[in-house]
Amino acid sequence: MATNPFTMLVAVDLDDRGEIVLAEALCLARRMNAVVDVVHVAPPEPSGFIGYEAGPDSVRDSVARRLRTEHRMVHGLREKVEAAGVTVGQTLTIQAELTKGVIAEAKRLKPDILAIGHGRHSGLFRSRSLAEEVIEDLPCTVMVVPTSTSG
Repeated sequence: MATNPFTMLVAVDLDDRGEIVLAEALCLARRMNAVVDVVHVAPPEPSGFIGYEAGPDSVRDSVARRLRTEHRMVHGLREKVEAAGVTVGQTLTIQAELTKGVIAEAKRLKPDILAIGHGRHSGLFRSRSLAEEVIEDLPCTVMVVPTSTSG
């Protein structure tokens, strides 16, 4: 009788913080023999102001180039995951507001674990973090990886 594999969704930034999250997630995925899906949430296209049309062709072309580059980078993570001895399900780049995008993909894919990063923020402005919002909205286990390199 076939059993469903243990699944993990890893939300990554395409920078050093994303590398930290992916590395920690892969350590756990190897131990759990998990299938890993990788998602990167790219910011939505700038919509401008209400009542104004989308930007000129040059803006749309620039956004399209950025998305193609990010998609290639995320797809390149497949090789990194496989090199770590972990089975890859999907590598995805979606365009959405960060929190909504991660939550939507987690609800769609229904992973056993969602791995996300959390860095420290300072200053006067304080908003809820991705980790706080995801933990409230998802029924799966959330693995929060600290990504701040400063003390």
